[in-house]
Amino acid sequence: MTTLSAMSNLATGLEMMKLGSYEHDVDYSNSYLLCQRVGSLLALAFAVFDLETAFGESDRVFYGNPRSPLDVDADDIISFIDIHFPHQTTGVLVPKRRLSTDDVVKLLQFDDVVNYYATIMAESALGNIPGQKGNRNSCSETEIGRFKKSLYLLHLASSLFPRDDQRNAAIRQRAEDIEPAWRHFWLKFAPWELQQTRCVQELLAVHVRSVLKSDASKLGKRVHTCLDLKLLKAFVANEGLAALRKLEGLGSQRGLETSLAAFLAFGVGWMRHEPWNYDQDTIYLKQAADLSHLDLTTILRKYPEAESGPQDVWMYTLLRVHVDDVMFSRGIHFLQCGQHATLWAYPFWDRERLDAITNGALPATAEMESVGDVYVFTKDVEYYADFRLPTYCTCKTSE
Repeated sequence: MTTLSAMSNLATGLEMMKLGSYEHDVDYSNSYLLCQRVGSLLALAFAVFDLETAFGESDRVFYGNPRSPLDVDADDIISFIDIHFPHQTTGVLVPKRRLSTDDVVKLLQFDDVVNYYATIMAESALGNIPGQKGNRNSCSETEIGRFKKSLYLLHLASSLFPRDDQRNAAIRQRAEDIEPAWRHFWLKFAPWELQQTRCVQELLAVHVRSVLKSDASKLGKRVHTCLDLKLLKAFVANEGLAALRKLEGLGSQRGLETSLAAFLAFGVGWMRHEPWNYDQDTIYLKQAADLSHLDLTTILRKYPEAESGPQDVWMYTLLRVHVDDVMFSRGIHFLQCGQHATLWAYPFWDRERLDAITNGALPATAEMESVGDVYVFTKDVEYYADFRLPTYCTCKTSE
């Protein structure tokens, strides 16, 4: 097992620099090439790379085995997070470092995997967008960048905080001990980015379901457990993107049997509790006197956005549960069912596309903020979180 010092060593001695500053520095030419390819996601790419360097992939060799929490303290994880993301993750600052050619190859290989899944998720979501055909035009660079970032986040979060084996009291205690680091990690990101990550996890689970069904069909088998989306969500978080890509690429008869067996083995040992996937939105709450609340003005100031689409959707799905329906509904039936909204990736799109989907009915963040009631209390945040944990369809249309 990796020692505590392995994580601590990664969290020291890294100088931060602006993203484009590598260009004229010969000693950092490999880093400059990486900047050109990965761009504003480089800080996330470095974090994934460093985590894999410290802990390796030994716990991913036996696919289907639930991974235990890292054998480090919460303070060490927090140090690791802060050195890679000193402020909010705008992508402006990245660790300055010399990289070998092998390092660059590994980083680019993983970025290829992220690109592969981002393309699949985006194309799938575009195909499910309601309304006119024009709503399904190709993704903008900003939109596809959101899919990529959420996949990096899903992989990093599930690696830093693997799902735990609830039957083992010691492992359960370890997960509880590092919970402060979980909160610290997500507070580096806007709540709509958390919304995007949860959405892409479901989209990835749907994709893996189709792959597993195809594998089963080629083997002449039927796998009813493939229909369990909760199990699939746990599976994709447990395996990580690189492992999932390997499972997809096995191809041969033996490979098909391996991928199917991995999923079934995971299903046998999986318990229906995923602590890291619940109550995420409450981390943004503030305590005032005896009441906890979400201060939207502070959130918007802390996580500024140049393009408001995802922010507008987040605000709408939050406020619509406790503000007068006449003010915020305007007949937007596409966001009434979290299950179908997830399939068309509602948190990812630019404002222009959202206007086309909703016929201009989605209010802007500034308009919603102007209602004056910008304090959302805990019970409303919990109610809003339920919107994205659907167990069945709650709308009357398949859109």
